[in-house]
Amino acid sequence: MSVFAISSGVFTLQFTGEDGKGYGYSILKKGKESPLYETRDPVILILKDYAAKHVELQGAYEEIRKEGETVTAKGKIITPMGSVFIFEDHFSPYKKGNTFSFERTVTVEKASPKDLGFGSRVTLGIQAGGGAPDYAYFAPGAWYKHNEYAPDHFIGKNMELPCYWYRETRFALPFFAVQNIKTGDVAAFSRARADIQVSEPYENHFDSRTDPSYTYGSLGISVPEGISVDYVYPGTEGLNEDMTPYRNGPYRYQFGLNKRYHPVKEGFTQQYGLLWRFSHDKDFQNMMKDTWRFFYAVFNPAVAPVDNNKLYHVCMDMFDDLCQDYYGSWGVPFKCLLPSGEIGIVDYQMGFIGQQPNIGYQLLRYGYVENRPETAQKGKNVLNWWVKNSLTDWGAPKTWFDPFPARWLDQPIWLRMMSDGLEGILDGYVFLKKRGEDREDWLDYCKTVGNWLVRTADEEGCWHRAYNFDGTVRLESKANTSNILRFLVQLYLVTKDESYKASALRAGNWCYTHIFKGMEYLGGTCDNADVLDKESGIYALFGFLSLYDLTGEDKWLEAAKGAADYTETWTYSWVFPVKPIEKIHAFHHVDMSGQSLIATGHSGADVYMAACSYVYYRLYLITGDTHYRDFALFISKNPKQGTDLDGSFGYGRKGLCEESANLYSFDSRGVYAWLPWVTYVQVDPVSRMVDTFGVYEIEEAEKLPKEELLKRNRIYDTYAP
Repeated sequence: MSVFAISSGVFTLQFTGEDGKGYGYSILKKGKESPLYETRDPVILILKDYAAKHVELQGAYEEIRKEGETVTAKGKIITPMGSVFIFEDHFSPYKKGNTFSFERTVTVEKASPKDLGFGSRVTLGIQAGGGAPDYAYFAPGAWYKHNEYAPDHFIGKNMELPCYWYRETRFALPFFAVQNIKTGDVAAFSRARADIQVSEPYENHFDSRTDPSYTYGSLGISVPEGISVDYVYPGTEGLNEDMTPYRNGPYRYQFGLNKRYHPVKEGFTQQYGLLWRFSHDKDFQNMMKDTWRFFYAVFNPAVAPVDNNKLYHVCMDMFDDLCQDYYGSWGVPFKCLLPSGEIGIVDYQMGFIGQQPNIGYQLLRYGYVENRPETAQKGKNVLNWWVKNSLTDWGAPKTWFDPFPARWLDQPIWLRMMSDGLEGILDGYVFLKKRGEDREDWLDYCKTVGNWLVRTADEEGCWHRAYNFDGTVRLESKANTSNILRFLVQLYLVTKDESYKASALRAGNWCYTHIFKGMEYLGGTCDNADVLDKESGIYALFGFLSLYDLTGEDKWLEAAKGAADYTETWTYSWVFPVKPIEKIHAFHHVDMSGQSLIATGHSGADVYMAACSYVYYRLYLITGDTHYRDFALFISKNPKQGTDLDGSFGYGRKGLCEESANLYSFDSRGVYAWLPWVTYVQVDPVSRMVDTFGVYEIEEAEKLPKEELLKRNRIYDTYAP
């Protein structure tokens, strides 16, 4: 028996076997006698055979040698039709502990014309055994625990399937982690480098396809012979031959697996690299945070050269230009079309996609700060319109209006939309009050809704996701309760009415238990089902941080950090090429880093993380955790690089940006239109930075004395007029 071994941290990668009988590998942890992970036959060829069947051929390494801290292992697969594939794998300790580098080359030494395509698989068998439900999973922006809060059709929701492989471009970072729920042992596979190239074929074919240009892989698990962590190259995706990851969803795989192969052509070479990381943490949220941060540092995303001063003024000028009286009601259009910038639809949402009162507040503020009275008046007109027209007789506002013919659309009254707009109206009141202009009707409006919230909170202090026009409950879920916390806290600061504070704290306690501790970050987007998503994390962060600002209690800071750690994992923090189908598009000029996945159930992405740069920077100042500062800087720039600030992208208006798109398939198939929220979430954190720290950029704020930064960061000391 021959043994070769290399170590990283407390883990040892060991190769055992005999010449002539083959070698496999295992992972041992210091202090443990038995391996945690083992693969006896690591040379795995995926073959598209003569009948287009997807089959695997597997064997051991035939040769092992060690030079210094690098082990080279070689093996060979011969297909039934006579094709010969040579595998050469290199293993070495990664520069950071408990991690190994894996580099593979597969060469077609001999090719049979009857073999139609090939791929390879890297696998690591988990020796603890059990089934898929005995493990928790983390694929950033896609799979959290058992995806129990994902749609029924989404990958990971069904824990009884034998195979789950998922294209790495669907992940905010290209890694996949598996955690043993009982022991806390964690194994993660990651792509080693951001070196993907655009594939030649159209990537949305749900078929068995062979092409030499595929350079992406898939990550996931196999189950039939015990749980194993897998990397499949090129990126065959799906669950197995019979089940589909998007059954009844937006993507339907005709044959179960969306198969990708390289050509079986003599001399063709397949090359790719991985990192294997091992850790231990029985708490899923800590594991999620630590694993994300590790690979975030590995990929170390570059910060885009965006000028936030210029961006703010260009975007506010666009709002100013678009805002007017449309058939007797003030606002900005619901949609402008790309690339021309022509108006597509005019109707108004109180929050979410429309953000009308918040845009009104921004115009009001912009007009005063820039000495533009007409702009300030436009902002007042927008806020006045909502205050005078939107309240129901039972105390909450209607949230979606069409100015022609003038009517409130028969849509749910969403708590999320309500929460957004209420903050804008209250901020407008506070802004003017500090300047000697008293708009008591705006405050009365906020108090009316605040009183309704206090009056209608259920026995746990919560509200429901949506209501009907008569005040009855439309959608039962309570997970949007976090959305309203910051408004209630700030309404208390302005009015000193203890009922608002008490209501916010009671609701916050429910959110602490269910949303933070239970990771029930659900239903943040009104146009998706009540599923796990990004914006629910954002609004939980806003809410928990406001409770901490109010009380100084560590409990709320703990929850704010938890929400922040969860939310950032939805952000694309690596780069792969995106070539839009549209001839005029931002992604012909800039990369897609900083875009963020929206919700489980699909792979759509948008710029919403731009909204969070200010709160992550504030969280850094409170905690001293420099990762929050670095991430704040990243999202203060990169999500905004797709905004056309100077006309160089070819859009018809300066300031336009596409609302959302799918990026994973490289061709960026999006809505090809602008919606108001896209610009609002870019300007809002900039205006908050200026109001709090007196600067447009985080880099500029960092030049201020630390004592001054900490003093200014106590924003509720000066919030109320």
